[in-house]
Amino acid sequence: MMKNATSLDEGWLVRLESANQALSKAMPLGDLEAVIYLQQSCRPDLLSLTRYFATTPKLDVVLENRIVRTVGEHLQQSRVACTNHIKALMARQSKQQLMQLLLEKLQVMALIAKWCYLRYQPIPERYWLELHADYLLAERLRLDIPAFQSGYVHILMLDSINLSSMQKAEIEALDRWVAQWSVQVAVTAHCDDRPHAMFVDLGQDVGARRLRNFTPTENFRCWVIEMILRDLEQMREQLSAGAISLPILPDATTVRSAQIIDLLIMAWSDLREQRRRVERAAVSKLAQAVNGLFAVCQQIRNEAYRPTFLHPDDVQPLPNSWEVQNESVFGLGAVVNADLNLWVKPGALLSLQFALNPDMEVLAVVRSLQQRPGRELYVGLEVISYTPAYVQLTTEDPPADEEPIPGLYLGRDDDRNWPPSLLLPLQPQADVGELVMHLEHSDYRATLGDVLEQQADWVRIAVMVRD
Repeated sequence: MMKNATSLDEGWLVRLESANQALSKAMPLGDLEAVIYLQQSCRPDLLSLTRYFATTPKLDVVLENRIVRTVGEHLQQSRVACTNHIKALMARQSKQQLMQLLLEKLQVMALIAKWCYLRYQPIPERYWLELHADYLLAERLRLDIPAFQSGYVHILMLDSINLSSMQKAEIEALDRWVAQWSVQVAVTAHCDDRPHAMFVDLGQDVGARRLRNFTPTENFRCWVIEMILRDLEQMREQLSAGAISLPILPDATTVRSAQIIDLLIMAWSDLREQRRRVERAAVSKLAQAVNGLFAVCQQIRNEAYRPTFLHPDDVQPLPNSWEVQNESVFGLGAVVNADLNLWVKPGALLSLQFALNPDMEVLAVVRSLQQRPGRELYVGLEVISYTPAYVQLTTEDPPADEEPIPGLYLGRDDDRNWPPSLLLPLQPQADVGELVMHLEHSDYRATLGDVLEQQADWVRIAVMVRD
């Protein structure tokens, strides 16, 4: 998984907070030079704080709130200041200062969007209309278009990826890669139904979309993405040939790199149209969540007697109940209290125990997040098993001091073409050979196979079991 490559420097926060105070004083005075200077002088601190926030798996709640508040205040002030000064410069027809200010605001808009992704929040209303208007202004005034185009495409392409299914460090890595690739792109108003192209409608409050069976208007702007798809295909071939890391995700495992490459190809190619849509049914169910592999193992191992039937009127929601609002064969959508579930992030493992069906343990993985108004968090879950079994693994002839490895055994899933597998807290040594799997009152021989999925604190490995 991604590494925490950044440690906190308290000076970043202190200097940014001081800059915010100075900005609040300079803005009413209309001091353009002071505003630009303040924004540019604290940009390194802002970027360092962003990287720290993105690459640190767990943050102290008080510190996180301080960072979010300080960065949010700075970005909002910078956005308003740039917008007001752009209007003032339009009246003066100062093209050189306009270009400088438009480029400055573009960086601010890119960071606003990025922080939405890092916090799993939707893009603010009218954000895209404002961004499109800035692009159109730069285009009409024939300003330094290449520099503005690359930053504009960077924002649009990053938004076209389903980032709600990724961890913060993965979003950070993809943001850097998309920014580098966007320099090669040329935006044009001459749109046709060409293959491998994206477009944006400057008159709509939406981001970029794939070109498919459309009638272009004067508001459309397009760019070709054939090069990026070709690069992604080459990366996938490199992984298949045995590459252990890629520049796009240098700290990701091979399995995770392949998953993200496939997700990008799906987002930017015609494969999106071929995806099978799974119908979801609206429901209203209460459940309690247990998170983390060790806690889930303990839950399944120590199941005590529970009543097999509860009347709906007897069920009272607990403070941290998960409200499941929709479900499909292998998916659940739940709403939770964000403050009571700080551990929730893409890739987190949990089990759900439903109030009206307490005998069933639903083993699931968090796949997507979306922050809602207030402190509600919408969580998209993939169910990986309805019948997990607690197991312990040891070597063939374990020494007296060897601790067994706890885990969960998941049977074959023919509907998804999944082989039998084990969920373990870590990947055993490559030369571990055959293991003994203790399941209830029986012992089995277990030979580990390919890694099917790996997250920060658990791994799912294919297994061949015999008596």
